[in-house]
Amino acid sequence: MRFIEQWVGHETKLILLGLVILDLFSFGAHLFGLTTYLFSAICAFVGYISLKKQDWLFPLALAEIISTSNGHSADIFISGVPIGPRIVIFAALVIVMAHRAIKKKTPLNHTTPMIILSAWVIFSAIRGIVEGYPLKDVYLDANGYFAVLYVAAGYISQKTSKNAHLIFEAVGAAIAWLVAKSLLLLFVFGHISPKILHFINIWVRDTRFGELTYQTGNLYRIFLQSQWFVVPAILLTVSYIWHTKGAKKENALWLFLVALIATILISMSRTFWLALIVAGLILASLYLEKIASVLKSVPILLFATIGSLAVLLNILAVPIYMNGSPNGLAELFSKRASEISDAALDSRRQLLPELNDAIMERPLSGYGLGKRLSYVTKDPRYIQMHETDLVTTYAFEWGWHDIWVKFGLFGVGLFIYFLFYLSILLFINSKTDPSRRWLWRGLLASVIALTVSHIFSPYLNHPIGWGTIAFIVAILPPIIAEVKHKEEATRGIVVQAAI
Repeated sequence: MRFIEQWVGHETKLILLGLVILDLFSFGAHLFGLTTYLFSAICAFVGYISLKKQDWLFPLALAEIISTSNGHSADIFISGVPIGPRIVIFAALVIVMAHRAIKKKTPLNHTTPMIILSAWVIFSAIRGIVEGYPLKDVYLDANGYFAVLYVAAGYISQKTSKNAHLIFEAVGAAIAWLVAKSLLLLFVFGHISPKILHFINIWVRDTRFGELTYQTGNLYRIFLQSQWFVVPAILLTVSYIWHTKGAKKENALWLFLVALIATILISMSRTFWLALIVAGLILASLYLEKIASVLKSVPILLFATIGSLAVLLNILAVPIYMNGSPNGLAELFSKRASEISDAALDSRRQLLPELNDAIMERPLSGYGLGKRLSYVTKDPRYIQMHETDLVTTYAFEWGWHDIWVKFGLFGVGLFIYFLFYLSILLFINSKTDPSRRWLWRGLLASVIALTVSHIFSPYLNHPIGWGTIAFIVAILPPIIAEVKHKEEATRGIVVQAAI
């Protein structure tokens, strides 16, 4: 089966159409003040799926994470706290999966790492309340870490679902729309009058699904937080190329790879670029037995990268309304990769000493969720908006520092152990399941990329990070159980799936 075919099925077009409609309706609802009605419609749809199409619930939850970044397509506000479609989907997912687990007596063997980690998150939320932190801060902080329950939902979904391939279809459709949306926004912002773009900017701001920042000529930085999923997509694609002899003849694969690289370039995220480089090198080391094939593919991969630059240049050079020249694109990317000072980097540097001081005060126990710290920023946008250079927040850009401050050293150890445990399972599967070795090695590299990304941009306190892990868990256990069972059958040993 070819690479693209493994992510496409009978329901792919329906899922893709649904995601496009969601964005269109979201834009229209924000434009005409109808978000409450859209929120109600989404609630009704989720209720129907929860009752009648439960196998769809987990795949659609993953698709929503990938497509909308922060899950605020249509918010309502309760006591000043935004409640978006993602919370509705998440609540329905947890309730439905808990019910299915109890009803079908889903075995919980080898789920200890997940259970302990979830319990520590709950304990840290309670501790934040006891410490007297603002309830809103504790709720919003815990909201990100409670996304670990997506992993539990993935595990239960795998054990009880009758259509496992639907997960691949949902993820494939969502990534395809994410890539198309990123390139479409690049075109729109490069060729439409700023007066019209005002309405799109309002929508982007209110839904918080990205940052669209002017760079030069008619080029904007198109950064969507969920573009993180393009990193695993590239790693999986490259892993397939290195593993499969006939991959060079799959034209659709190469077009997809060019689009993925173009998307990761216009994100201009140094975190994504670094994570991709580190994980890519580790992925290459896993293919030492095919080092000749890896080396032969380097010129082709470079050509794909050049092709992605050509795609971006052609999008920007279309002779429709333009407010500047698209020249200097490669130079801009080079400057972005090498610069050591800008507003975002400076703010991170200012925050780091405060985080280190807080860790030194309580290195073992941490402070609990909702802990605030203050630091001075040089970001002109923040200063202009808030009329002060003092930032006080519970949300810290340094991901692993965030975990250490709130969960203590024990919490850091739990998170690392969980990721290590998952990596071991993927490595074992890559050894025992040679036909899909590309998949397990690509996912192993993705876990490493997630670990690296979390250093500079927090993803393990967000559904994006836990959604990535949930996808892995949802497809990993049955393969391990099946292969291990065959391997150990002669000795009378049955090995159960674990996470």
